[in-house]
Amino acid sequence: MRYIYRRSNGYYYFRMRLPVDLQPLLEESFLKKTLKIKRINDKKRFQDRLLIEVQRFLHSLRLYMPKKKDADLMFKNMLIHVIQNDDTGVIEDIEVTKTRHGKVENSYRIPINGLPATAIPIPQKPISEVIAEFSAEKTKGGSWNVKTEFEFKSFLKVFLEMVGDIDVKDINHQIMRDYKNTLARLPANRKKSPKYRDKTIKEILAIPDVKPMNLKTANRHISLVATMFGWAVKQGYVERNYAEGLSFPIKTKPSEERLPYGTEEIAKIVNLVNSIERRSNPEHYWIPLIAMFSGMRMGEICQLHKEDIKKINGIWSFEISYKHGKKKIKTKSGERVVPIHKHLISLGLLDYVEKSKPGHLWGNLKYDDKHGYTHQFQRWFGRLNRRVITTNPKKTFHSLRHNVADFLKQNGVSGDITEELLGHELKSQSTGRYATQYRPDVLKPYLDMVDYGVKLPVGFYSK
Repeated sequence: MRYIYRRSNGYYYFRMRLPVDLQPLLEESFLKKTLKIKRINDKKRFQDRLLIEVQRFLHSLRLYMPKKKDADLMFKNMLIHVIQNDDTGVIEDIEVTKTRHGKVENSYRIPINGLPATAIPIPQKPISEVIAEFSAEKTKGGSWNVKTEFEFKSFLKVFLEMVGDIDVKDINHQIMRDYKNTLARLPANRKKSPKYRDKTIKEILAIPDVKPMNLKTANRHISLVATMFGWAVKQGYVERNYAEGLSFPIKTKPSEERLPYGTEEIAKIVNLVNSIERRSNPEHYWIPLIAMFSGMRMGEICQLHKEDIKKINGIWSFEISYKHGKKKIKTKSGERVVPIHKHLISLGLLDYVEKSKPGHLWGNLKYDDKHGYTHQFQRWFGRLNRRVITTNPKKTFHSLRHNVADFLKQNGVSGDITEELLGHELKSQSTGRYATQYRPDVLKPYLDMVDYGVKLPVGFYSK
């Protein structure tokens, strides 16, 4: 198929119909760009190579959704890169745009042929390419699941929007300080808010009384950018990581980021469990109680299969592994065995499991690649948590995990026992590296100690 045409003035140009989803972004139906070329030695070879780069360019547009002027600059830089590395095209002259901090400083025309690469002020490795390569490696290597990939790519898109698609080697301390300070002034989830999502960063900063994102969220952005530049150093793209050590200092203790529920709030959760229709929504009954008496994460409980509940060393246990169905486990240490608390057994959990069909235990929870099985349950519990349990923003479903950890600590249980029950990595070499995991018959007496001094809910099969 033909994509390169020649004008009457002798210059070639590229023309291709844009995919429908990208037409609104570029405000046109065709990608039509002058090549500034009057002579091509091998037209077919040049077109084939240019077409490959154009497809990469279109992929970048979908990933980062730049403004039209930034997309035009990306295409121009890509074109120069193609011609510089291919002797089939000869540029007569071309307009080059020099940028700093993502803003145009000046534009001028220079002859290209015969100049060394260092004399051409265009990005040799644009930030967008570094982001694309870094993201692809993390996704392909399994470091990012679908949900993490979606979140982290949005973080990197914000970074690209702030600094512009400049050469990665142009990054310096000042650019990173500007990024950090601007980031801390932006609202959280701005792309989800009707008030902000259609506005540029400059327009948002001009709005009075914008509630900025939490500094912990800002630090997550910065940490990811620092990780990317650490990776870029290893790839030889840059010599220094200017994002390292850039995070905001936060004085709160890690233990204060989430708080355990108080006794009255635990009682409210029990009342909530008692009030639901157990037979039609068994997950609303069992998942909060399993968390309350095991310390397991929401995702670990929501993805349980019937086959994950078994006797191990004579003890009924939850086996958290990848063995059955689609699973997501946060860390390698998360693969473990957690004994089933005596209260869960007395409430009828084993009977429920025995009567369940093989496979996923909670038929009402549907799987998706981004959230796993948690999305529907998380929305249900989150809504009722604020309505009937607590208005404290530091108390969420995850607080039940803190409740278990706090109870065990206050009752003198070894830190290693608690860490292994919760699926954390043991820091001691002797117990973490050389010793096997605790057997469920060793863990069960400690877990059975967990009790909140409130009346248990009615049994699952009670009338």
